[in-house]
Amino acid sequence: MTAYTLWLLRSDAIKSGLAISAIFTRSFEDHLTQSLRVTELAGVNAASSETGQLNLRQMETHFVFILRNSPFLRSVSLLDESNLIIASSNSANLGITVSTKDFFPVAAGTQSFLRLGTPWAGRDFADGHAIGNQMPEDTSGRFLPATHGVDIGPRNLSLLVALNPDYFLNFMSRQFDTRSGSVEVLRLDGIQLMSTDYEQRFGAPKNEFTNNGLLYEVEFGEFEQSLHGERPVLTTFRVSPLYPLAVVTHIQRDYALSQWETETKTILGIVVPTLLIVSLMSISRYRRQQLLEAKTNESNRLQQINAARVFTNSHEGIMMCAADGNILDVNDAFTRITGYGRDEILGQNPRILTSGRQTKEFYADLWRDLSEHGFWSGELWNRHKNGEVYAEMLTISAVSDSRGVVQQFVGQFADVTKRKMLDDQVRLMAFFDPLRECPDFCVRGAG
Repeated sequence: MTAYTLWLLRSDAIKSGLAISAIFTRSFEDHLTQSLRVTELAGVNAASSETGQLNLRQMETHFVFILRNSPFLRSVSLLDESNLIIASSNSANLGITVSTKDFFPVAAGTQSFLRLGTPWAGRDFADGHAIGNQMPEDTSGRFLPATHGVDIGPRNLSLLVALNPDYFLNFMSRQFDTRSGSVEVLRLDGIQLMSTDYEQRFGAPKNEFTNNGLLYEVEFGEFEQSLHGERPVLTTFRVSPLYPLAVVTHIQRDYALSQWETETKTILGIVVPTLLIVSLMSISRYRRQQLLEAKTNESNRLQQINAARVFTNSHEGIMMCAADGNILDVNDAFTRITGYGRDEILGQNPRILTSGRQTKEFYADLWRDLSEHGFWSGELWNRHKNGEVYAEMLTISAVSDSRGVVQQFVGQFADVTKRKMLDDQVRLMAFFDPLRECPDFCVRGAG
């Protein structure tokens, strides 16, 4: 029961950890989506022209205004059809060509949606470069490019923004204890865009998401995994409803189970000593029972030995019968008194010994006493194997089991023929005159 309870508590701790991870994931995804939505609307409105004429100076003014109220942006720029920056909130970006071939999703015709690139090293496009899936030398300077198509007159231009990942990572770190895990942002093709774990390679594909196309199939989910092949974590993810990205939160399983481990130590601190005491008491009781059983067995063995000696060496005849009356065993004195050998008498009924001197009523009284009292004692006459009759003093005892059912009868007898004959002689001498060869009452009558 203790193990099952601990297992249930552990399962609850895992579920609770996943639920907490899901709450953080939803919060971070909503903040990121809303920030991008504000940037998209403000940038597109700034780059649009009611007259259809391209006014780069006016656009730059609008871009600078947007930048002042958007700490999550490094710069806002405008790309021409050849991906050349022709207007920017940062004048140093002018004239720089930014390749968008690796942006996601792939553009088909005129771009009218937000596309995300891979991370760049540096503060802005003027001093930065794409880092691919390599770690930048200066991890403090990174930004994330994104584009959105805008049409100005007959021209198909693109709004280009440099997102500040440090802002989002600081926002996540303030709400989420990075000692308990990490938060990362992925493109829907599995490329990592940012992470609170600075040991991660930005721009590298996340195989657990790219191999099975998980981000394309469901909007949110949760599972357990081993991060970097060694750290077990509780992972939840949520896909943005507006943009091609997903937020993934990892909580270390050890951290999620820390409270459970404390409860487990408390429970085991109570249960283990209790089980130890109970075990010691059980062992002690078991040993006492073994000793008692050994003593009982030894006593029974001695009793059996003594009974066997008494059975064998007794001068009185002993006969053991089954409940149906058939003879099971006899001793040597029985064979000597009755003349029957042991092999001859086993399986026979004691009626084989009857002399015919006792009536049926005599034997009926005998069995009635045995049935009612389990015991009978008295004298009777039996017949020797050679036909001679002899008198015996017989005692019969019924042996019952624990339920009171008779299992055996044990008869013990002694040959009292000589004693009976001596009694008859004494009686004869007391009432018969040997000189006159007549009873004593005849002599007294003659006198």
